[in-house]
Amino acid sequence: MWKKLMGYELKRLMWNWYYLGFLLVLLAYGWQVFRGVVIFGVNHTAPFSLVSFGAYLLWMLPVVLAVLGVFAGKMVSKKERKVQALILACPVRKEVYWRLRIGAAVIAAGVLYAAAILEILVIYLWFFWI
Repeated sequence: MWKKLMGYELKRLMWNWYYLGFLLVLLAYGWQVFRGVVIFGVNHTAPFSLVSFGAYLLWMLPVVLAVLGVFAGKMVSKKERKVQALILACPVRKEVYWRLRIGAAVIAAGVLYAAAILEILVIYLWFFWI
């Protein structure tokens, strides 16, 4: 039952237009960071060094944390409070359900961060080694 609830929460978070918009904004921002910061190297290092890669990840982290804040805000919105009675009708304690929801939000933000990592790896392959 826990897996089913976690899958439902992940589906609610990740299969909507907001999440797609966040993903597109994150990828566009990642491209801008690469073109404006990483391509020139960070701290006089090569653009493909670990320092530049770490700087890219550091630039992407505030965006992902902002998305996590939006997810947290959606959890306590008016719309969510209206359907709270229906959601809490399932045979799960309220604390466990909230942990599942927070875990789903963290996983969804982690998927966004993984997309940013995949983006920079694809850019590195395309830009430097092909």
